[in-house]
Amino acid sequence: MVSLCLGVIVVTALWVCYQDIRFREISNHSVAITAVSCVMATSGSALSWIAWPVAFAAGCMLFAFRIVAGGDIKLALALLLGIDAVWWPTFFFITAVSGGLLAIGYLVFACINNTLPQLRQRGIPYGVPIALAGVCGVWLTAVDYGLLSFYM
Repeated sequence: MVSLCLGVIVVTALWVCYQDIRFREISNHSVAITAVSCVMATSGSALSWIAWPVAFAAGCMLFAFRIVAGGDIKLALALLLGIDAVWWPTFFFITAVSGGLLAIGYLVFACINNTLPQLRQRGIPYGVPIALAGVCGVWLTAVDYGLLSFYM
């Protein structure tokens, strides 16, 4: 069951990456499937009843100040449902590093092609690094809980 849920999370993460790169939008259906799969993958035992509401409040503030888009916040919160709080720093680190590399790549590409105004208007698809980090985090949590062997 855990392997099936992880497979659904991976497929949904790939779909979210496509949506975010192509349309700069993450659908509510994808987020809902991710949330349910994350809870099922860890049998709900990864949910931190103290840390998750704090992350929710922080996400709402980031969205209110237009620092992060709503779809990115929804995706991160859905993925955090399946990641033990011990692995949250790893999730945020992977998100930050891969998001920074993605932003640098987009910036270099825009400078080379003289499309910097379009890049500023369209933005960076941060759902991609969030999805990558989330899949890693849920997998690490499943391995840590003994729900999945390290070598699958």
